[in-house]
Amino acid sequence: MNLPHDKKMTESDQGMFTRGIYDFDDPSGSLMAVRIPPAGAADLYDGTRILVKPTQTALFIYNGQITDALGPGNHLVHTENFPVLTRLANWRFGMESPLKCEIWFLSSADFLGRRWGTGQPSLVSLSDIGSIPIRGYGNYNVKIDDAKKFYLKVIGSRTAIDISELDDLIQGQILQSFPEALKLLKVAKDLNSMQDKISEKLEDLVNTKLDQFGLELEDTQVLSLTPPSEILQALDEKVAMNLIGDLQNGQSNGSPQRRLAGLGSHPSHDGNDARQGPRRS
Repeated sequence: MNLPHDKKMTESDQGMFTRGIYDFDDPSGSLMAVRIPPAGAADLYDGTRILVKPTQTALFIYNGQITDALGPGNHLVHTENFPVLTRLANWRFGMESPLKCEIWFLSSADFLGRRWGTGQPSLVSLSDIGSIPIRGYGNYNVKIDDAKKFYLKVIGSRTAIDISELDDLIQGQILQSFPEALKLLKVAKDLNSMQDKISEKLEDLVNTKLDQFGLELEDTQVLSLTPPSEILQALDEKVAMNLIGDLQNGQSNGSPQRRLAGLGSHPSHDGNDARQGPRRS
């Protein structure tokens, strides 16, 4: 539909413009779901075209009920293509009045590099040093795994939903699952060596909780597992004490134990041992 440059598009013109085709593009890449049009209902005629992008699913809502879902492709509206909607609406094509329903476009793409972190530490019992508090942080990717569950459990009365609106939901599930994943830690050195396994365990636990919302985490990463600074200092002191104990068990004259003892003596300015006193002439 072409309009003169000096003519504004009226509400009637907009209805005519959107009558034949419905699709959605998101240049921002942040929208998980959007209703087209945002207000009112879509007008479906026999032959109306629905364009669903490769990373999208289109849901049709009639009287609050999900009727049909379309995957990626170029779809023409016919009664045989929309069996549930046709039955519920007692739809017969050829009538001048269109069938009115909601169309939702939901993204099935991965939303990448979302961050998570623990505000409060979780207490972990380690066999070599006892119980210590641990904080963690990392990142994850998330996607809509089940469009129908997502619509029923998440969208509610919104007309669009941005990925940032789900940060609190996902963060909450991660924080609930984090202490359970930390049970894989057995000794202090696991804080560095077990991060990959803890990442996998955390993702499995969180996905079990997010399944009801039609969401799925992917490539979850634990980038850091850190005790508070005072605990780290105490651990350093304990490592140092253990090292001293090992050195003191040396037996030979050239043992590390003797070298450690030598660190405590201070030679005099003339090169003599200060403990021997001045040399008589």
